[in-house]
Amino acid sequence: MNLSIPVQKVFDALKSKGYDPKETDTGLVSCCPAHDDRNPSLNIKAGKDGRALLKCHAGCFVEAIVESIGLSMRDLYTNGTSSEGSSRLSSIENAQSDSGSADRGSKPKGKGFETPEDAIAIYTRSMGEQDAQWDYHIAEGKLVGIVLRWDTDSGKKIRPVSIIDGRWHNEGMPEPRPLYRLPRLLESVGPIIVCEGEKATDAAIACGYTATTSPHGSKSASKADWSVLRGRDVIIIPDLDDAGLAYADDVLTLCKGAASIRIIDLSEVWPDLDKGGDLADVLAIEAGDTEAVRSKLNAFIEQTQSELPMENSERTARNYQPFPVELLPEPIRSYVDQGAKAIGCDPSYIALPILSMLAGAIGNTHEIKLKHSWREPCIVWSCIIGSSGTSKSPALERAVRPLREIQRRLYADRQRELDAARCTMEEDRDDNQVKRSARCVIDDATIEATLEVMSENPRRMLLCRDELAGWFDFGKYSTNKSGLNSAQWLELFGGKPIHIDRRTKNPIHIPRASLSITGGIQPGILRRVLNDTFLENGLAARMLFAMPPKRPKQWTDHDVNPNVEQAMQNLIDRLYQHTMNIADPDAGTENPQPHTIGLLPDAAAIFQQFYNEHNTSLQYEEEHIAAAWVKLECYAARLALIIHLVREAAGDPDLEDPERVDALSMRIAIQLVEWFKHESKRVYKVLAMDENEQENQRAIEWISRQGGEVTVREFSRGLAQYSSSGKAQQKLNELEGEGFGYFRGRKPRGKTQEFVLQNEYQSVSDTTGTATSRPQSPNKS
Repeated sequence: MNLSIPVQKVFDALKSKGYDPKETDTGLVSCCPAHDDRNPSLNIKAGKDGRALLKCHAGCFVEAIVESIGLSMRDLYTNGTSSEGSSRLSSIENAQSDSGSADRGSKPKGKGFETPEDAIAIYTRSMGEQDAQWDYHIAEGKLVGIVLRWDTDSGKKIRPVSIIDGRWHNEGMPEPRPLYRLPRLLESVGPIIVCEGEKATDAAIACGYTATTSPHGSKSASKADWSVLRGRDVIIIPDLDDAGLAYADDVLTLCKGAASIRIIDLSEVWPDLDKGGDLADVLAIEAGDTEAVRSKLNAFIEQTQSELPMENSERTARNYQPFPVELLPEPIRSYVDQGAKAIGCDPSYIALPILSMLAGAIGNTHEIKLKHSWREPCIVWSCIIGSSGTSKSPALERAVRPLREIQRRLYADRQRELDAARCTMEEDRDDNQVKRSARCVIDDATIEATLEVMSENPRRMLLCRDELAGWFDFGKYSTNKSGLNSAQWLELFGGKPIHIDRRTKNPIHIPRASLSITGGIQPGILRRVLNDTFLENGLAARMLFAMPPKRPKQWTDHDVNPNVEQAMQNLIDRLYQHTMNIADPDAGTENPQPHTIGLLPDAAAIFQQFYNEHNTSLQYEEEHIAAAWVKLECYAARLALIIHLVREAAGDPDLEDPERVDALSMRIAIQLVEWFKHESKRVYKVLAMDENEQENQRAIEWISRQGGEVTVREFSRGLAQYSSSGKAQQKLNELEGEGFGYFRGRKPRGKTQEFVLQNEYQSVSDTTGTATSRPQSPNKS
């Protein structure tokens, strides 16, 4: 048989690799070199234009077949290939060099291999050992993909292998693809560098940055999962060419929900950098001096403004992110999760009061030491925000229940003491003395009454008010109606000594005033009480806020497991049993002192990095938001102390040192603070909305609860203020004009259009945390 030149090339290449192709009536048949083929499954024949057509019945890609026998895709074509065919061939090879044939979808071709090494061997047979290899993992650390690179005389060649349906294939990873070094990203705090390609990313990592990239080339950014960068400060460092600029634009668009995004032009810092240069080339220019690169780059980053459009940033700030329940150690995690499902409320409604309740149980018994001159008490102020009917009250009661049980026991014990004293000493029973002497929870009191109770219970105290509106209204307890009592409340946030002289009563002196606060409030009331006074004096900044979207109340059969309830009660009992260090006059301590918990070196390094990056981010925020974020600096330490003591009380075997906070506790605390950063910014933005913006927000939340898609008729029937189709159409048009969504084409059998929310708003009412997006906390049940 006369074979065309391309078919003859394939025949000769197969023979040179030890295969024995046989001629048939239509062409050739051979065992396929791209997989372990014992029965010939590869057919080769000439096309009408003379090119070689290869078909593996096991499903191997043509690219893998030709590479395994040392040929290129160009070898399959005759010299007389048409311009159309030549153009197609060029596009194929360009796509290969950029993404390694990775963008063919997730359906695997062929049977695949047991191990990644077997899949890689397909490439190494023709190209030899790779010059570089980069591994991709999912959040849990499982290897799911590998990117390989060969540096050849004709340029770089990139090839992928990935696991699909349990087998390894010579294909790109299924979508959505994980970012490079994903587990490390989830453990990190602070800004994240995004480079174009793994080589540049490794250079950024060598310079001490947390860095990542998307797999399979600059044109495949949209196929990766960028959601892990929500709430983070993102710094994009593209290559110095048109493809790099296009990649930067893609990443800018894909990083929805990022706190800030800056794009860095390396030529501004290193003007001698060649076209197409990246951080790896910068490192070469600096002769491998990573400190020099980092110093120059940091200075430029600090003066670079965020590229995130302000209107997009404001919309992003209004999008609720579910509270990261998965970060909480057990049994708190299960208690919050099951309690929220039983009540039908957002998990944050239980989680925030629990943080205050834990701080109230610990109180003055412990403090955290960041350095010799900086110590933080265990005090947390929290506020859950929601309109009537959002289950704030039952959620608050569920959260504080374990501490109230301790108070019930204290009452009972004190009552028995007084009864015994009356029987033996004929003393009169004093019910007021019972109530004053055995307290760990205060429900409603003036500042003076609160301090009296605290002076009789110096170790700890929690103020829990179902409605914090009255507490915010300090003026009603002030003789001059100026609200100046707020200054006295502010003193309680720092755990400092308080002394008050009174005309008709004995003075009040508290060596360490430790008061944690929690409660609920309605959005409209909070909008009124958070006036300029409370914003400027810092009271609002001391509050940890949560304002999840309203959800309709519905019956649920969920309940809290009695074992989880008992485990939670046991935990609070153990925390409450902590005592303070006994006063030692010889050592200069006239009053009992808290136990001091320090930091292990890894935890200290994590906090220092957070401190620097957190304070850098403050310069980009509005005054009131920046003021709230300043207080979150101390909350990182306070929450780390709480997480540490909870893990110790729960018997966590991974706790490194009972006397010092470890890296995991600090990392969890900082992750929580990152959530509070986003939520505080969102709360301030939402509370500052005008009437029309509030209407838009309510409309968005309602559409989200319907699955993110509604017709005009459904919208008009669902919201009373848009009862007519004209009003409904007008509001949806307005939402479309402001970028919240779009109208989808008409349905096949009707004329009804559907309004679809943009992706970043479709999960606005989602209340389930995703464990894949954050590190697991200890003591998983």
